[in-house]
Amino acid sequence: MNYKLTDIPLKLREYGRNIQSMVEYAKSIEDRETRTHVAHEIIRIMGSLNPSIKDNPDFKQKLWESLFQISGYDLDVEAPFPVPERNTSQSPVTKSIGYNNVRPRYRQYGANIQLMIQKAAEIEDEETRNAYINSIANTMQLFSTSSHRDTALEQTLANHINEMAKGKLHVGIGDFTLNKVPQNQSSPHNQRPRSKHNGKNTNKGGKRNNNNNNKINKRRRK
Repeated sequence: MNYKLTDIPLKLREYGRNIQSMVEYAKSIEDRETRTHVAHEIIRIMGSLNPSIKDNPDFKQKLWESLFQISGYDLDVEAPFPVPERNTSQSPVTKSIGYNNVRPRYRQYGANIQLMIQKAAEIEDEETRNAYINSIANTMQLFSTSSHRDTALEQTLANHINEMAKGKLHVGIGDFTLNKVPQNQSSPHNQRPRSKHNGKNTNKGGKRNNNNNNKINKRRRK
């Protein structure tokens, strides 16, 4: 049996090329009774190759549907189930998942903040929109390089929100309230892990080595 990567593409990969070759051989048999006998043997082999399918109550029917799909629906045998239609047994074509190709205007906030601002511009209810903008502004504060709650930062955030909203929002300083952020929790991108030794000199091994060297030098002088 020849095996080439350039052969006919596999119709059902879970059963492999050997099963597909067996089905092609069964189609070439002229005697219908012999062809049916070979088809039943192929079904038995397919069941052993995919034992998990036996957990389904209708696993025999699914095996025969797979057999007909591999044969191209032109295998004339005496089967316990009718030949399925082409569209019913084939797997539906899955659509590719679309990704947001958003290039953030300000990298320190990320693309999600920009998407959130665009979503806020679509909210019609004023109270809901203001609460959403307030949450966005506080999130932007956490990612800002400044940890101080001052007028300059509030104005900067308001300007950035308006710019990323592309004119659909007109946010001012009084439209949101920034929460007080502790010094050690601001700017998550710039946080560094604490040292286990808290800056203490732990070079005890170096001191021992120096003491040993001094003792050796004293003995040599004697």
